[in-house]
Amino acid sequence: MRDRGWLWFGRSAETPTEKGDVVLNPTLGQLYFFRLPKGEPYMLGGFIRVQFNLNLTGPRRVATEEARIEIAGGLRYDIRPGDTAIYVGTLRLRRDEFNEVVKADIVDEYESAAGEFKKRFGPGTPLRKAIPQPQT
Repeated sequence: MRDRGWLWFGRSAETPTEKGDVVLNPTLGQLYFFRLPKGEPYMLGGFIRVQFNLNLTGPRRVATEEARIEIAGGLRYDIRPGDTAIYVGTLRLRRDEFNEVVKADIVDEYESAAGEFKKRFGPGTPLRKAIPQPQT
């Protein structure tokens, strides 16, 4: 559970975060590729778990305690009918001393990601740049 994010995707921007239809669990700080159904274009939100404690409180009782950095949703990925793969950028979060996100940016690292994509999937699969914009 360390150094991983949890991201939920869904069909509608109004879907509550942890009720999304698709969940991803990427390793933080690493380039990753994932398969997402074309009908699930909304990143609903997610979190990064920074602390998790499991305490046995009795013979059949367990208490859990966790601390999270919440990731706001509100992104819609521009998935077009003819797309086989899209590049969506790098989500970079800045947090304060209380683990509250104070700034979120999407960084365009298309050139390096496209090179890695071509190595993994071959030159015959096109990768279209589709960096999302926040929904207003």
